[in-house]
Amino acid sequence: MHTTISYSLLLSELRSRRIGLLTRSLAVRVWPFNALMRRRYATRLRSSRRDNINATARRSFVARPPRLSASQSTAVGDLKTLGLHQTSFRAFAGSAGDYRALRGDIDGLLCEHSLQRQIQLRKSNQGSKWYVVRALGLEPRKPVPSSVARFVLSDEVLNTANSYLGLQSRLIYLDVWHNLSRDESEPPISSEFWHRDHEDIRMVKLFLYLTDVNESTGPLEYLCGSQSGGGYASVFPSLSPYGSYPPADKLQKLIPDQQARLCTGPAGTLIMWDSSGFHRGGRVLRGARRVLVATFASDASVDANRYRLEDPDQYAQLG
Repeated sequence: MHTTISYSLLLSELRSRRIGLLTRSLAVRVWPFNALMRRRYATRLRSSRRDNINATARRSFVARPPRLSASQSTAVGDLKTLGLHQTSFRAFAGSAGDYRALRGDIDGLLCEHSLQRQIQLRKSNQGSKWYVVRALGLEPRKPVPSSVARFVLSDEVLNTANSYLGLQSRLIYLDVWHNLSRDESEPPISSEFWHRDHEDIRMVKLFLYLTDVNESTGPLEYLCGSQSGGGYASVFPSLSPYGSYPPADKLQKLIPDQQARLCTGPAGTLIMWDSSGFHRGGRVLRGARRVLVATFASDASVDANRYRLEDPDQYAQLG
C-alpha cells in the first residue's frame, strides 16, 4: 500500500480546489488519515449500513420497476452472469441515440487549446494518470454537454443500471478520456494493471468508444465472473478506498484465462460493465483512445459526484 504523499502535491490540489482528489489522497496515503478513512469506508459499505443508506432508493425502485426493452434485458442478464455487456451505441440507445450530435460536442470540447496543448506535450496536467487527458477535467469542472447528458441520463441507460443494481442508482462520475500513446518500454502503471474499483460493492460503468479500439489502442480487458455476486467475487476482494491490485501471477492461478474478455471494437462500441470485477486497459501503443466514461453506483458510494451538469434543473425529476 502507498503510505506517503508529497505534501506540496496536497497543497497544490487544495489550491486548485480538487477537494475530492485531495480527500482520497489523504485517505489512501497519509497516516493517520488512511487508518481513519479506511475504517469509515469499511463501515459505510458493510451490508447492514449500506442497506440502510440505500433504503429509499431501493423502495423507489421496487415501487416503480422499469419496463425493459429486449436490448436492456439482454444487458442486465449479461451483467448478472458475466459482469459485462458489449453492444453498439446505435443498437442500444434508441430514441436517446443522437450519436452525431454527441460526437460533435465531444470533439468540440477536445479542440480546446489547453487540452490540445496537453496532447501535444504528451502530458496530462490533471490527476495522477499523466497519460489521460480529461475533456471535462477536475475542479473547476466544465459543464457536461447537453447531448452527452441526454444519453447518459436517458431511460435506456438508467433503466439498465437501476435494474442490475436493484435500486435507483446515482451517477457519480462522467467525463471523456483521451488516452495518450505510450512507449512500449514504459512500464505499466495504475489502471493498466488488473484491479477492482473501490467506490461501491457493485457498480455499472459505461464506456462508449469514440475512436476505433484494437489490441494496440488500450482496449478494456475484463475477467468475466469476477464481479460482485459472480463465481470469482471472493478472489482478492476490493478494500475501499484502495480497490484491489493483486499480483498478476497470483490472480492468473485463481481465475482461468478463458474468463478474460478483450473488448475491442469500432467507434460507437458501447460497453456496460460492473467495475467491482477485475479489469484493466488504457495502454495505448499507437494512435490514441477516446472514450466517454460514466459510472453509476448506489447512495452508499464512498466518493462524491464528479461532474457538473449544464442545466441541472432539466433533470430535477431524477432526484
